[in-house]
Amino acid sequence: MKLLAVTALVALAFAGIVLGSSVQELQQELNELSNEIEHAVQQKRAENSDAILATNNYVLTLMGNETGSLRAIVANKREQLEVERWLQEVEAGVCFDEAFSLWDTYAYLTGWDISWCAVVAYEETNADAQYTFYSHAQTIVREATRALNQATEAFGAHQRVEDQLEYLEQELDYLRFLWGNYQNVLQSEIDGHAVIAEGIINTLRVCFEGVYSDVEYWFNYLDNTLESCIDSLE
Repeated sequence: MKLLAVTALVALAFAGIVLGSSVQELQQELNELSNEIEHAVQQKRAENSDAILATNNYVLTLMGNETGSLRAIVANKREQLEVERWLQEVEAGVCFDEAFSLWDTYAYLTGWDISWCAVVAYEETNADAQYTFYSHAQTIVREATRALNQATEAFGAHQRVEDQLEYLEQELDYLRFLWGNYQNVLQSEIDGHAVIAEGIINTLRVCFEGVYSDVEYWFNYLDNTLESCIDSLE
């Protein structure tokens, strides 16, 4: 009988060692998975940032080119008016005064329209920088950190080893499931960035097309007004 009792105690002690080791193993697995998630998310953040940076650089180049082109159109119009004024009779000076006044107004409005396109570009690129990738990335990193913290508190939260094991297994399964889903979500966000970038660029192009249309309309009106004024002097 005593031999059986001793054997039972040894078996229980051995089981405790095995279970204790299992708890430590689960904690280690949680720690490794948490580190894996953090490292992988950092890599995907870098990929996402590179994609956003490429779009922003393209947008800035487009802004610079279109702004330079529009300013050249406006400057050339003034030079044209100055040449025409020099070729006209003195009496036409009053007509050119009106034309230059219109030019001043339209030059200001062109600058305002360009500024508006800059606002559009900023809003679009800023929205791109803050889109759902970051909310997803923050969620999975937060959950990984939470699971890791919970793992370190398993001994204090549960007295029985069996409860500790069950708790850690549930946390590990949950984090594995969550990470399996979020890997696909994060990659989908990165893969879908090209579509978002195309939308941003198209929006900016449409904005500048509107500015070109306005400038053409304004300067046509200026030309017609100047021509009518000069004709009225004859």
